[in-house]
Amino acid sequence: MLKAFRKNQHPVAIPSTLPDGSAWPRISIVTPSYNNAKYIEETIISVLEQGYPDVEHIIVDGASKDGTAAILDRYRGHVARIIQEPDTGQSNAINKGMRLATGEIVTWLNSDDLLAPGALAAVAMAFHMSGADMVAGGCQLYRNGGYLGTHLTSCADGTLPAEEISDLYGGWQTGKFFYQPEVMFTRDLWQRAGGQVREDLHYCMDVEMWLRFASCGARLHVIGAPVAMFRLHEEQKTNNPDASPDEYIPVANAWRTTHGLPPITRTTLPPPPPPLKVAFVNDIGFQYGAGIAHQRLFTAVSSAGHTVRGWATGFQSPRDVFEATAARIISEIEAFEPDVVVCGNLHCTIADSDMLVRLTDRWPTCFCLHDLWLLTGHCPHPGFLDCVRHLAGCDHTCPSPDTYPTIAAGDIRKAWDAKREVMARDTFLALANSNWTRAQHDGCTTPGHEARLLRLGCDESIFHPGDRLEARRQLGLDMDAFVVLMPMVDFSSPFKGSVEGLEALSGAGLENLQVICFGVVEQEMIARFPILTALGYLHDPEAVATAYRAADVVVSFSHAETFGQTLMEAACCGIPSLAYRCTGLPDAVVDGVSGFLVDETPDALITRLHQLHADANLRASLGTWAALYARNSRCLQAEYHSFHTNLEEAGLLAPGRLGKNIFFAHTEAHDAEPSIPVSDPRPGSAFKNWLRRELPTPVWMALRRVYRGTKSRLGMHP
Repeated sequence: MLKAFRKNQHPVAIPSTLPDGSAWPRISIVTPSYNNAKYIEETIISVLEQGYPDVEHIIVDGASKDGTAAILDRYRGHVARIIQEPDTGQSNAINKGMRLATGEIVTWLNSDDLLAPGALAAVAMAFHMSGADMVAGGCQLYRNGGYLGTHLTSCADGTLPAEEISDLYGGWQTGKFFYQPEVMFTRDLWQRAGGQVREDLHYCMDVEMWLRFASCGARLHVIGAPVAMFRLHEEQKTNNPDASPDEYIPVANAWRTTHGLPPITRTTLPPPPPPLKVAFVNDIGFQYGAGIAHQRLFTAVSSAGHTVRGWATGFQSPRDVFEATAARIISEIEAFEPDVVVCGNLHCTIADSDMLVRLTDRWPTCFCLHDLWLLTGHCPHPGFLDCVRHLAGCDHTCPSPDTYPTIAAGDIRKAWDAKREVMARDTFLALANSNWTRAQHDGCTTPGHEARLLRLGCDESIFHPGDRLEARRQLGLDMDAFVVLMPMVDFSSPFKGSVEGLEALSGAGLENLQVICFGVVEQEMIARFPILTALGYLHDPEAVATAYRAADVVVSFSHAETFGQTLMEAACCGIPSLAYRCTGLPDAVVDGVSGFLVDETPDALITRLHQLHADANLRASLGTWAALYARNSRCLQAEYHSFHTNLEEAGLLAPGRLGKNIFFAHTEAHDAEPSIPVSDPRPGSAFKNWLRRELPTPVWMALRRVYRGTKSRLGMHP
């Protein structure tokens, strides 16, 4: 396991303080041990190599007779405290160590387990961001040195659910809760709950402790980052699952009686439900921003062991083509027999609500709000256009009938009515990508049908911190430049702020400034802004991550984003971001943690950029805080946890259909990136991009309006 620990290490320079300037909290780790010479050295090393600035490791050994003493002698100067004396068992050893612990955060780590790389910094950041009493993360399971997969509790953030903990077969043994080393807790909670584990318990002293924590109103926060590496082997006492019920049931029933609950009557663990079958449907597959978000959720659900399959309705098409495509997709989904359908954007195919209605007529449906199309008669961004008609009812008097995606004026009210009817169904769940998006939705729906927040995530095997100089070498960028990445460049959009942003950057007087952007940029813009280098459309996620790593700062001049997925990607790569404090951007940039939010003026962004240009230490600190936060909250494991708990709490599926155990199984053979074939009758991308580069911007925009208007008159989605 130590080999796996070191392979997965990504050493980072931890900033001198937390984001608010306070010190990193002391974390006390108590390791009880007896005759575990085979494993204890790896346990010690996993704590020593955390790189965390304030860790207190206390080892309590019960006078081992197997060579443990010699190992402890080698590390005596490297750990806080070593106690070697007879004890009455594991619980007695834990209590001895905890009485000596001085950390604000505490836990115990058995002498056959390891901390995961970077666990202490991740946990400290999680406590800082959440204010919780307990933090639970991933627990990586190993057997004979082989990695089996990662367990994550399916408890939602919030108060610890005591009743389920006290139910052996309906709760505890279902896998919903914890492998003990994946949880850390505050010393304050430990003391409020009695300051001990019961020494008369051999198997379930941790469960009894969780019950006392729950009785104290303990607040749990769950992170996607791994916290512990758990060794499965024949000698551990938990290797025999039949040994604990005789001890557990009297403890649980005593607690249940005290709290007015009936005793446990079930005598066996019911079989777990089979994995879900989840159908993913959107318009253009896994392309572009919303499509990429759709793919990431698809991957997250699949990695949790569920059976997933995707369908794409395709780009704009005549009505008869759409009808044929829709009929085929519905037929194929019926054959698949899904438990739930997950919808992404649907408006690239046809602007009305027909496909959404057909899906929700048949299956429980989650709709992921990447824009606001669900709330309107046809357009995806009414709030960006200062329009509020969607609140009372869109109709033929729409002030922006030519706004993408267009629809016949007489059909606008019909589409709005159909969407409102869908939103009121008990088998429909809206999942919002930000708190702002959720608020827009909830202003349009009835009580009891509010949206839930889905925490979008990235694949951390791709989007992670890396070598900045190597990234610049690959992209041909100046090694000494101050590189600013503008990820949201669109000169045709009035909301992206691309021109005003480049004007502000050009006049900022920043030494060695180089600006890079994704996508294709018109020749006139390249000539107008010589500081700008366009990287083109990067379809390979590895290339996208390389572009982030090459940057010193990511800057968004956009005034209108339902979330800001590129800013999340930057955080995952350890690059700080600057953005306006508006719309969904505060969910993508955590102010003072992963970057800074400012008032909606280019001058405000440039002022912050000057600060970061002058202070390399601040840039580095923000980058590390960003990466820690993103690893906790914006990885695919965290995204699946968000999806799972939303499904459970919304009651969208039949009781018992959604299993309680979240496990991301490891597989040696990795399939190719999932894809969904999409029919695309648009002008070829290469030709369109060439036109966009060569034509003056006003000409390009006029040509695009003519093209869309012609498609609309032909009855096709423009």
